Amino acid sequence: MKPREAVLKIIQEAGCPIAGKEIAAALKKNPGTIRVMLFALKQAGQVKSAGGYGLWELRKTNALTKPKLTLASNAGMEKTNGLHRKKLTVKTNALKPELSEVEKARRVYNIEQNKRNAKNREKVRERNRKWREANREKAKECSRRWRKENPEKSKASQIKYYAKKYNQGA
Repeated sequence: MKPREAVLKIIQEAGCPIAGKEIAAALKKNPGTIRVMLFALKQAGQVKSAGGYGLWELRKTNALTKPKLTLASNAGMEKTNGLHRKKLTVKTNALKPELSEVEKARRVYNIEQNKRNAKNREKVRERNRKWREANREKAKECSRRWRKENPEKSKASQIKYYAKKYNQGA
């Protein structure tokens, strides 16, 4: 029996929501391994979080919630030495609502807005850089004052600066 099948069987036999630690104890596996497996099963739509923190139960499936699987394969698969040479690809037609025209327009607008914001940020950076070059002493004084007023932010920005500087050289 595969590990996923064993986990599903234990959840089914429990009859009520069960903790990942209990599943791990029953299978004599590491709780972290079971937690990762439960998350993968949740992503696949086979289990769901139930009740409190860390409790799991089987997802009830019916015609509306069960994803439809379709195999996209060619009929002419060659079998050499007992192995199939062409792979089957599985496409899931999960129930995703079709995007409305309004939602499509909103997404296009957001993408365009992000592009405009990026251009504006570049303009502001360039303007600030030119000002710092023209007013070097004033800029140094402003930086000193800011570092003195915000020591924790200053330390964090120094760490970020040097990490970026030395990672680029590597």
